[in-house]
Formats: sequence, C-alpha cells, structure tokens
Amino acid sequence: MKLKYLCKDLKGFMQLVTYLVSRGYYYHCVIILPEKKRDKFESIDKKLIDKYAADKSKYQRSRQKIKKQANFYYLRLENLAILLHTEGDISEYPNDDKFKDIRVKNGKLTLPFSDYLKLDVVLVEEKEDRPKVAVKMSPEMYAGVKDSLHDCVLSKKIGLVYAEFNKLYGLPGYAGLIKQEQALLRFTLNQCAKHQLIINQSKFRINTFKNTTKVFE
Repeated sequence: MKLKYLCKDLKGFMQLVTYLVSRGYYYHCVIILPEKKRDKFESIDKKLIDKYAADKSKYQRSRQKIKKQANFYYLRLENLAILLHTEGDISEYPNDDKFKDIRVKNGKLTLPFSDYLKLDVVLVEEKEDRPKVAVKMSPEMYAGVKDSLHDCVLSKKIGLVYAEFNKLYGLPGYAGLIKQEQALLRFTLNQCAKHQLIINQSKFRINTFKNTTKVFE
C-alpha cells in the first residue's frame, strides 16, 4: 500500500497536524523545501520517511508505543513539510534535525505556508486522554493583516477593505482563528467609522465551519 503523506489542501493538512498533536505527537520539526528543488521533492520525502521510519502501520505504531519507542509521522503540503514524533526512545534515529516540544515555552509550532499565511498550533490544555489543541494566526500574521486593513481604510477605497478582510475567509473554522477574525472585524469597523467611510458590514465574511475534510488525494 502506498504511504499517504502528501496533503491535498490547507484544511486537510491542518486537520491531520492538529489531530496528531492531540494524540501525543508533541515534537515537531518544520521543513521548507526550496522551490528550486521542486523536481526532487518526492525523493526528499522518501529520504526523510526512511530516515525516521515514518511509514509504519497502525499496528506497528502500537507496538512501538508498548516498547516505549517513539513514533514518527511525516506530512507535506506543497513545499511545507513537517516531521512529528511522540514521546519515547529515539536513540536509533539521527539527531541532526532540530525538533521542538510544543509543550515548552520556546516550542511553539508555527506553520509558514507563505509570507502572508502563518498559523500557530497551540497546546491549550494537556490531558492524558486527549490534549486540547488550538489554531491561531501567528502574531506576525495578525499584525500584518491589521496593518493592511488600516492602510485600506486610509485609502478610502471600500472595495479594497472588503477584499483585504475576506482574504481570511479561506482559513479553517478553528475557534482561535474565528476569535481573531472577529477582533479584526471590530478594528476595521472602528477605523471605518473614525475615517467616515460608509461600509456594509454584511460584506465581511468569516468562516465559522470546521467540517472534517479529505486529507489525501
């Protein structure tokens, strides 16, 4: 059976990453594959999968866990790849990739999909049975969106204001993202009122749905 690791879209990628973190895959290493090597992406994938034995079946992973050995998982969307692993012995694997622990202060998991789109996966509550995971815009992204919205309001071009805000509509409907988008909407409405820009609030769109989606092709 062919190993599935190549995600079909952003929503599927985020769905599986958050699921894995909630299942104890706390350690992460984010890898940006260089565009100039796009024709070699598949060979890079295979190298990393083989390096960390990330192609194990469900039953093999269960046996690894019983033996207190770590399990690894590899995913990629376009040129953004991530390696994740659980608690357990990793002595048989190379240690040249830098893994961070999402549970510690400096272990934040940021997924930089583009210069514009950067999402943080956050462990909100660590429970033994099922940790609670949240998704938010990174502070850098949030500040950038806020500045862009402010600039659009200053331009007095209401169409630009709608267009800039509605770029966020393609984001998955995670509670953390919805809360941030609502805050940005309040900011935008206040700025429009301050600069006497007449707007139609119904034209601002926020995605509040987070349906389960197909992860792989």
